Amino acid sequence: MASRWIIGGLFCVFTWDERIFSGAVRVNEIHGYSIIGWDSLDGEYRMLRAANLGVLHQLRGKLDRSRLAFVSDETIVKGKFTRVRYTFVRKRPKVIVWIAEMSIRGGPWTLISESTLHYT
Repeated sequence: MASRWIIGGLFCVFTWDERIFSGAVRVNEIHGYSIIGWDSLDGEYRMLRAANLGVLHQLRGKLDRSRLAFVSDETIVKGKFTRVRYTFVRKRPKVIVWIAEMSIRGGPWTLISESTLHYT
């Protein structure tokens, strides 16, 4: 994952490459972009996320101390009403944990993936 600030530091653009495995077999590669920033009109953080799998969604975010969590609106995924949550957790300077989770039909959040980002 790489990031860079744009528009005078108002927004941050993240790009990433992710490999999805089923056991030892690579089943997919995901390449995408996220734009994250403060929406001054609605008074909340926003994320716009797009990926090569044909996914484009906007998420609403909340900051709670060292955690910035974004939640999507409910959409239908494989016939089930689903929400996605992406959380950034600042562990220490220049180390952030990225957590991706999903909730089906309002059920509990289930971990999709977790990555540790180290900044130089």
